[in-house]
Amino acid sequence: MGKCNMSKKFIIKTLLLILIVSNFGISFAYWASNIASGQGGSSSMIEIGQWEFNDPEVALEVTTFINDYATVLALTEQTVQFTDKTAVEEALAAYGLLSDGAKDLLLAEKDLLLSLLAEIIAFENSEFLDFEGYVYDTGLTGTVDMNGRTWYGNAVYISNDPAYDVWNDTRSLALKTGAYFESRDLFINGIDQITLYHGALNYNNGATFAFKIEYELQTNPGVWLTLQEGGSDLIIDVISGTPLSYSEVNVNITEALNIRFTPVISNTADYINLDDIRIYEHVVSSALEVESYRTIYAGVLLLTTQTVEISDLGAVTSALAAYDLLSIEAQAALGVEKALLDSLFIEIELQEDFQAATALVVIAESSNLQTDLDQAQVLVSALPDGIEKTALQQRLDAVQNIIDSVESFLLSYQNVLSLTVITVEVTDKQDVLDALDAYYLLGANVKAELTAEKALLDSLLLEINSQTPTEALVLEFRTDHATALALTVLTVQASDRFIVEQALAAYELLTVEAKAELTAEKALLDSLFSKIVVQEATAAVESAEASYLQEDVNSAQLLVSALPNGTDKTLLQERLDAVQDIINTQAAVYVEGLIAALPSTGEIVLADEANIVLARTAYDALTTVQKALVSNEALLSSAENELIDLEAATNAVVIAETNKTQINHDAAQVLVIALMDGTPKTALQVRLNAVQDFLDVEQAEAIIISYFTSNTVGVSTLNNNTVKQTAFLAKANEIVSGLGVTITVNSFIRVSRTNSTYTITIAKNGASVTINVDVIFIRA
Repeated sequence: MGKCNMSKKFIIKTLLLILIVSNFGISFAYWASNIASGQGGSSSMIEIGQWEFNDPEVALEVTTFINDYATVLALTEQTVQFTDKTAVEEALAAYGLLSDGAKDLLLAEKDLLLSLLAEIIAFENSEFLDFEGYVYDTGLTGTVDMNGRTWYGNAVYISNDPAYDVWNDTRSLALKTGAYFESRDLFINGIDQITLYHGALNYNNGATFAFKIEYELQTNPGVWLTLQEGGSDLIIDVISGTPLSYSEVNVNITEALNIRFTPVISNTADYINLDDIRIYEHVVSSALEVESYRTIYAGVLLLTTQTVEISDLGAVTSALAAYDLLSIEAQAALGVEKALLDSLFIEIELQEDFQAATALVVIAESSNLQTDLDQAQVLVSALPDGIEKTALQQRLDAVQNIIDSVESFLLSYQNVLSLTVITVEVTDKQDVLDALDAYYLLGANVKAELTAEKALLDSLLLEINSQTPTEALVLEFRTDHATALALTVLTVQASDRFIVEQALAAYELLTVEAKAELTAEKALLDSLFSKIVVQEATAAVESAEASYLQEDVNSAQLLVSALPNGTDKTLLQERLDAVQDIINTQAAVYVEGLIAALPSTGEIVLADEANIVLARTAYDALTTVQKALVSNEALLSSAENELIDLEAATNAVVIAETNKTQINHDAAQVLVIALMDGTPKTALQVRLNAVQDFLDVEQAEAIIISYFTSNTVGVSTLNNNTVKQTAFLAKANEIVSGLGVTITVNSFIRVSRTNSTYTITIAKNGASVTINVDVIFIRA
């Protein structure tokens, strides 16, 4: 780690990634993975020796991940810097989006990334003392504030006198026999490790030079103990001058404590020097779990019930399975995330149910079989009520109508349908004609299921006609279809379509000789049918012009497109195009209105989600031409992004309010700061400020209790309660300066001449706490 002077952070990232590794039958051999960094450049190349995959998609995922994150994967715990944090988090987040098969093959890379993140977190959560900005050439006996923490030096020097000192940069902490340097603000979570540099100018003059680290537990104030190693006091020898020696001291105390650095020198004249002290405060494991979980599953946690898709199932189930393996404390801190994941899983299950039901409906529509319909009906009936279920049920009802109509036709005309061209007789003609007439009245979908029956009936009629004299066939045709044949192109109406089609169909089943006698009638019928289709297309265009509905335009377009090329078709198409242009404009204007009605930038609130979804749904439903007419789609995208950011920030603020820790506050603060300026951002900041007020009051309480437990207050007289109270308040305000709290004495009890108990209220805006403080006074 490079040297960096950082203020204390409580944003803790997690180490524990609980991943679900599924067996996909992937066999592989990972022979070698070499990371080679180019000289003089920042890019790195990953060379993969050999992998054997059954799944080429997994192979692509693995190689892409390794190459995309080659630089960060080349880091080690010794080379990683806190500035690499974003790169490490991005790699972990990308890992969380991989398939389970790819994750299984990248466990070593995942472990490396987590170790890098742990190193960065430990660094961020450390206290660094380099003494560069604190000059005490003439000595210090008293307190000094470093990085917002109060330290106390007894007869110490922070100097660079070449007659006494050695140092790293420009100065260091100098201690001789009888001196010490200790913290006065508790390390609340404990300390894992201390690293530091040490040396002595006269280290080789025959005297012994060493130092020890002592600690005072919050639970045992006033008692200083020496760190142990192997059951004995840990005494660290100072064996160098310049350069200073480096030591790592494992503390591993996980409760609140203060620490003290004390020299152990065999004379009273010489000094030891300490420099670049880094104190790694203990990181609570559940907090590590929480932040690691949020980092790994950042992608899935950005989903909503509106954006999640069935393809996200693997990511959601992995995140839920990982949550189940977290500690109880971590699960409690991730309540909002768990609720989101549950809702995503339910939504995916619902989408799967609709997908399965839709698939069976499509099968039923393709087969028109009762067994297929019954299977689809079971799934459709199980769906929750809504528009989608209603639409699927209507499709099934249409299939049932087809099945019922087919069965009814087959039952009604089973006798005639049992005939063959060998058994049919002329006397069967009316039965055949009745069956054909019934067929013509059926819908197109029903007719499609009766093609074999229609072919049989046609063959029967052809056979009957072949046995009938031509004159009789011609007379019969003219008689049976007299109404249609009485029409002209001037009198025919679209309502005459059925009788004209019947006549044309009957003509096709005549003998060649009969057809030859009826050429004029056939020409008339053709002209009548052509006139009818033009009339139908014209009526459809007129309906579209009256309604300006897209479905009417679509219906008319089918009819117009089916017309033969000519003046009628051209004119009708021009009229349809004009209607379509108006519809396009109206659709675009409607969507533009929905977008324009959304709040301006910075003013989006969570309640606007429904309107944003409505606008997006409306825009997505437009055709490509219509979308091109919408001029403000960029505003909709901006509103969507703003809503996503606001949801994330709001969730983080809720977490901070529910579990008031500096970690949660700082995590939420990052998200709130990133929001667009506006009323919602201001409101969230006010809520976060209230959390910080609570934390400041809480910290002030801990500082005051700790300080007055182990320190006295000097006063000019022990007989004046006002003087003592004033001195107490002055010291209390001094040690919590910077927190912005107000301390008020409510009452006091004079225990003795030198001891009083004060009931005080510590307040900051709306946050406050009332406590009792025992204070010991001495005459100064």
